[in-house]
Amino acid sequence: MARLSNKNTALAPVRLPWRLGRRAVIPRLAACLGLLTLGGCFKLSPSLQSGDPSVKIPKVVSTAENGRGDMDREEYLRTVKLLVADLDSDDFAVRMYSIHALQQLTGQRYDYEPYLSEKERHPALSRWEEHVRLLEKGQEPPPPPTQAANQGGG
Repeated sequence: MARLSNKNTALAPVRLPWRLGRRAVIPRLAACLGLLTLGGCFKLSPSLQSGDPSVKIPKVVSTAENGRGDMDREEYLRTVKLLVADLDSDDFAVRMYSIHALQQLTGQRYDYEPYLSEKERHPALSRWEEHVRLLEKGQEPPPPPTQAANQGGG
């Protein structure tokens, strides 16, 4: 029987149930700590789907730096869709990093400027949404009008 004591007062004895003896408690604690550690690792992984800009922006930056890389068609489409959705974010930094990543992935900008008002961004956002619709159909989006005019001018 274990007895906990303080200098001034003696506490009641602490009895551990026989099934939770020292030998059983330590492995169980170690297993719980291991699971908590693993769970924490997965939750901290940056994601484009996060609503928290402090989590989302590092992933957007990483996406821009890596470019399309070895993304398959499905992952590429999913990434472009998420980044296009972020062009309508309330957070300026999310919009700024998202357009940069989209430009790195697609080579397009569609005259989108993150600092414009929501109303002023709408035409460019519509062009990006059309870009996504064409990708979903398996078609290659045409170049934006300014690029097509420059290429056709010779």
